[in-house]
Amino acid sequence: MDCLKVLLLFGSWITYVSAFKTISSQSLFLQSIKKVVETSDPLVLEEIDANLPDVRYRLHDPHLCGLKDCVITNMNICESSSTFNYYLECPHIVLDTDYHLQGIIGDMFVEGDGTAKVTLDDYVFKIDGKLERVECGGKEYARIKSYFLVIEARGNVCYDLKNLFDGKEQGKSVEFHEFANKNWKDLDKALRPPVFNNYMDLFMRKLNEELENIPIGGIFPELS
Repeated sequence: MDCLKVLLLFGSWITYVSAFKTISSQSLFLQSIKKVVETSDPLVLEEIDANLPDVRYRLHDPHLCGLKDCVITNMNICESSSTFNYYLECPHIVLDTDYHLQGIIGDMFVEGDGTAKVTLDDYVFKIDGKLERVECGGKEYARIKSYFLVIEARGNVCYDLKNLFDGKEQGKSVEFHEFANKNWKDLDKALRPPVFNNYMDLFMRKLNEELENIPIGGIFPELS
């Protein structure tokens, strides 16, 4: 690659990076996200039905608790493309739910109906999103058009499922919990998408409801 191509590529990268700006702590957009985080504890869904390749589970009335202690970090915005990104860093969140489970996890067949608690420490949600301009009632405001979620489990995930195997095979229940809590990284990565995709969809709906109260110029003057 000749020097001219290197300079052009480097210049394009600088332009791309410089387009992103750190959002002020006083930004109404940031304040809106903080408000939704604080008022969404617990975040409650009616049901989550997951049909994965090797296992199916259904969660009834799942409650995600602990969001009020999460912190928004690394928040940036690209005004020209109306895109944004931020991290939601959660020191300790808990999922409490009724569950039905059946399938293969690891090398084990597992099934059960009961209550479950999953505790997640140092859990990070990384969100990249795009805003769009919407007009309603003679005013313009911004709303979340789309988003992409990446999760980083930095700490530990602990599973506690009551009444596995209908409470009849305690030895298998102990074996499963030992396996699950030893291999929590693999289980978390395999099982979490239906749970947190549903929760984040709900979170974004709540955020869009909050953004409806703020004229677009109050969030991003450049878009007004």
